[in-house]
Amino acid sequence: DGEDNQITYALIDNNDENKFDILPDGKVYLVDKLDRESKAYYSVIVTATDNGLVPFARSSTSTLVIYVIDENDNAPILEKNEYVFYLKENQEPDTVIGRVSAYDLDLGRNAEINFKFANHDNDLFKIDKQTGFISSKTLIDRESLPTASFDLEVIVSDLGLVPQTTSANVLISILDENDNAPLFSQRAYDAEVGENANIGTEIISVFAKDIDDGINGQVEYEIISEDLESTFKIDKTSGKIYLQRQLDRETTDRFDIKIQAHDGGSPGLTSTCLVHVKVLDENDNKPVFQEDKISLQLNEDANVGDVMYEFKAKDEDVGVNGKISYSLVGNNINSFSVNSESGIMTLTSQLDREIRDKFELVVQAVDNGV
Repeated sequence: DGEDNQITYALIDNNDENKFDILPDGKVYLVDKLDRESKAYYSVIVTATDNGLVPFARSSTSTLVIYVIDENDNAPILEKNEYVFYLKENQEPDTVIGRVSAYDLDLGRNAEINFKFANHDNDLFKIDKQTGFISSKTLIDRESLPTASFDLEVIVSDLGLVPQTTSANVLISILDENDNAPLFSQRAYDAEVGENANIGTEIISVFAKDIDDGINGQVEYEIISEDLESTFKIDKTSGKIYLQRQLDRETTDRFDIKIQAHDGGSPGLTSTCLVHVKVLDENDNKPVFQEDKISLQLNEDANVGDVMYEFKAKDEDVGVNGKISYSLVGNNINSFSVNSESGIMTLTSQLDREIRDKFELVVQAVDNGV
């Protein structure tokens, strides 16, 4: 009859989370919010029962499968929020530096991910928009850069109609290669030192700079003029050059020292410079006559003013230290005169052998040193 034709619907199984309910007319409706990423589908059991009297009521069941359609409600998830990568300088363009990794819990285009730098003004690095691999755009010289590290922001977004985004910080450090030799501040240095300078006297300091980093930029010095290693020594760290033995200008008045600077790289790089050392004169030599004793025979009829002899003395020193003045000293100087500069002795009074037939003169040579 009519009552038996009335049907009652109910969800009898697989609805433990109470996400769904059913109306008397059999329409299933949503009771609670769904999350596809937690559960992609539901399989609920629906029963339809007529209103016949028990035990004559009849029923049947059906399985209703409900698939949850994805919405772009998840932003990409990064493997980590901060990345640190390293790149050696002088690597070829397109060298892979590292990778930013991310995934998306959504489906389809909502889960497809793109990568890009937040700052598009980047001449050194690029990122593959699909894979997240970061690589170099060009050969990079660390020493020509204003900084050796770069802090970049990578934007990661999905392809949903309303894209979801997240970002990662990427620090790229450029590692040094030993590609620069030490460079001296001058190719040649000039120094002076007195010949009587004490052993250990500092003569000059040389300086070389290496623009590489770390041990590649640490500079040490050495003298590579083998014949001068006993005369001079150099502090390998400071570049100061010291006197190591006594000098004698009259033996050697100039030294040309070849200095090498080398860095601590492997293999190391080197450069050289020259240090010209001029040895200054000290008044350490006295004038010496060519002969200690001289015998002269003079004519008694020689005229006053005639040249009797020219004395010659030599002084190994230079400048005023080697300039000689001559003079007669002691007795018997009234009859003769010596020019102080030339050493020429002339007669100042007439000779008379019968009155005096012999003179003994002492000539003195004095330098002008202090």
